[in-house]
Amino acid sequence: MPPVPHHYFRFVVVRDPQARFLSLVRNRILHHHDAARLYANIGIDRIVTELSAEGATVSQDMFDDLAKRVVRGWKKLNNAEIFHHHALPQMHWIGGRLDSMQVYRIEQMEELKQALQGSAHRQINLYREQAGGPSLKEIALNAELVNFVKHEYVEDYQALDF
Repeated sequence: MPPVPHHYFRFVVVRDPQARFLSLVRNRILHHHDAARLYANIGIDRIVTELSAEGATVSQDMFDDLAKRVVRGWKKLNNAEIFHHHALPQMHWIGGRLDSMQVYRIEQMEELKQALQGSAHRQINLYREQAGGPSLKEIALNAELVNFVKHEYVEDYQALDF
């Protein structure tokens, strides 16, 4: 195998596990409705229908109720392939090792862009491909959810310094 040119570098973009959990709820459950058939027996379908109405907003109480149901069915959700990119720890996708890899948090995309442009000696654009579902900007994870996320993503917290 030929040597790697000196201007090459390996990198990974990571996201805070709590933000990933919110993203899973917002995108996969509330926007794409992927969980309705998996969770029909615990009432998520009713909540999703209510929150999918035109102009619906997600209150903290509604989110807490929905999230509690997601947590109750986590094993089922985590085994569904459509959720893997949101539900599995990031270290799973990274391969468990960060050897000589530069880690960028999603908030550091401009820094990554600058590094890539410096390495490639050309203009590079980084685009956000998808955003969907109701806004959860005013939503906070309660203590029970924070503990759940910390438990489920312990590898990410340890290796990625969150």
